[in-house]
Amino acid sequence: MHENDNFRQDVQAILKNIESYSGQGAVYHALNDQKFQANSKVCDFCSYCLDQPTTASLCRYTTCTATMHSVSSGEPHYQRCWAGLICVTIALAPRNVCQGGLSLGGFYFEGEGQDLEGILKQRLSYLRKSVLDNYVSRLQSLHETSPSVLRGIVNFSIEATFSSGINSHSFFSRQNQKYIQQRQIAEAFADLRIQREPPPDITGNLHQLAVLLDQNDKEVVMNFISTYMARILLACNWNLVKLKAHLRVLLSVITSQDILRGTEWAAAISRELRYMTRLEKAGTTEDCCYEAAEMVMEYFSKSNKAGSGTGNVIDRAINWLHLHYHEKIDLETISRGIGASVSSIVHQINHKLGKTYKQILDEIRIAEAKKLLATTSLEITDIAIRCGFYDQSHFTKAFKKAANMTPGQFRHFLTLPKDEILK
Repeated sequence: MHENDNFRQDVQAILKNIESYSGQGAVYHALNDQKFQANSKVCDFCSYCLDQPTTASLCRYTTCTATMHSVSSGEPHYQRCWAGLICVTIALAPRNVCQGGLSLGGFYFEGEGQDLEGILKQRLSYLRKSVLDNYVSRLQSLHETSPSVLRGIVNFSIEATFSSGINSHSFFSRQNQKYIQQRQIAEAFADLRIQREPPPDITGNLHQLAVLLDQNDKEVVMNFISTYMARILLACNWNLVKLKAHLRVLLSVITSQDILRGTEWAAAISRELRYMTRLEKAGTTEDCCYEAAEMVMEYFSKSNKAGSGTGNVIDRAINWLHLHYHEKIDLETISRGIGASVSSIVHQINHKLGKTYKQILDEIRIAEAKKLLATTSLEITDIAIRCGFYDQSHFTKAFKKAANMTPGQFRHFLTLPKDEILK
C-alpha cells in the first residue's frame, strides 16, 4: 500500500475516534491538496460551507494558516473562522513533517449565538438572498460550548494524534519549547530596542551568567538566557554565523561551570561537543538559541546532582583552581566559586589530601608554567603573570622550590642534546 494511502487511513481513524468518543465533527485539510477528509459529525453549517467553492476556500485558507501556527508553536491554534465561529486546528506531522491540519469547528460561546446571523449577513452580503438564506438556515446546527468543554475535546484530539503514531510527542514538545523561548527572546529584544541601550557588553554578560549559575537559581538563569540571547541577536544583527560564534563561547562557560559543580571533565566536554555538533547543524537562529538553552536546562537537570553534597568538595575546588589559576585567589574566592563554605574547603583538603589550597594552587601553576616553558618562546616574566604569580621573583622562588631549578634552567635543560643530559 502506498505511504499516502496509509496516512489517509490513519487520518480517517483519528477522525473516527474523535467522532466516537467526543461526538465532535472534525475535518482534515492537507496543505498541498484541495481535498479534505471529514467525519460524519461535522455540523450542517460547516458541511455546507465546505461544499460551496467560495466559503470552502475561506475555510481551507483559515485551516492551513492555523496549521502552520500549530506546527511552529507545538500546540493547537485557536482562531475565529470567516463566519466568526471558534475553530481549533491541530497540525499533523508524520515523521516530523507537517502535512496538514485537523480542524475542530462550528463552536460559539454563551452569549454569542444572537450575533452570528448578523455577522453572516454582513460578510456574505454580496450573495443572492436565496443563497444567503441557505447559510442562515443552518446556523441552528452549530454548537454552543464553554471553554472547559472545548479544552477537553481538544485535549482528547491531541492525544488521538499521538496515540495513532502520526504525531510525535517529543517533536511537538520541542516545537513548543522553542516557541516559548522565541517569545521570551522577542520580548527581551523589544525591551532592549525601547531602552535604546548602548551596544551590549557580551563579555560582561558571560561573567554575569557564570555568577548566576553559581547561585543555582534555574528560573533566574533561564530568564537571563532570554535577555542574553536578545543581546547577542542585537549585537550580530541576526547573522547566523556570528550567532553561532557567540553561542560557542556560551557553551564553553556552561561547561566550565558544569565541571566546577563536580561533573567529570570527560563527561562535561563530551556534552559540550554534542551540543556544538547540534549547534553547527542548526539552520535557523531559533534552532541555535534552542540548543543553547537546552544545554543550560541539562546543566540544571544533571550537573547539580553531581555537584551537590560535600563529598566532592575537593574535586570541585581542584577543578575550579584549574580554571582560575591565573587569577588572584584566596579561600573566599574559592568558596564563592564552588558554592561551599571556607571551613568545608579547608577541612576536606587538609584532612583528605594533607595539603593546603595554596600548595595545590602552586602545583597547578607550576605545571602550567612548565608547559609554557616547554612549548612557547614567551619571556619568563610573561609566563609568570599568565600563571598567576605576582612577578618573576615570586615565580622563580616557587618554581625552584618545586623543580629544584629555576625556570631559565628548566627551559635550557629541555634544549640540551640527549647525550649532554646523560653526562
